[in-house]
Amino acid sequence: LNDANSAKSRITGLDTKRVKTDDGIIESKVLKKYFTWKSGADYEALKKDFDENFANNDGNFGTVILPDLKPEQDSDGNATNAIDNGEFGVLNMTYVSSKSHVTAIEDDVYSYFTEVTVQSTIKGDDAEASTGHIIVTYSIDKEGNISHLNGFTVAD
Repeated sequence: LNDANSAKSRITGLDTKRVKTDDGIIESKVLKKYFTWKSGADYEALKKDFDENFANNDGNFGTVILPDLKPEQDSDGNATNAIDNGEFGVLNMTYVSSKSHVTAIEDDVYSYFTEVTVQSTIKGDDAEASTGHIIVTYSIDKEGNISHLNGFTVAD
């Protein structure tokens, strides 16, 4: 395996240790964090955290993956949202796993295309769990700074 990694590095410039480090960075700072929530309040807190920590992000992640929740009213006129009282019941999301692929190496910046698996359970009359996939693209420099963070939902 070390010979294969060494050959890959010589031919492509790919550092497999760097990829493993970057996988840990994106998983802890983005994937596990922003793809795990149990309520509208959790979601709103994560959205605020993302907006503060990735204020300079030049990608669409904050608007596509973490869009603003539109305020709604339940049948009694109480304030609610689509997560806590949506058409399908109470929603949630849990990060399950991810698989990254290097798409480019420019100087000290690696760019990635990552397939993320999430699970969501709709809590209502007919509790049902389903698995979904989200594509996340991003770049990470040698200092571990994440940029160009984008997200795309995928219909399975």
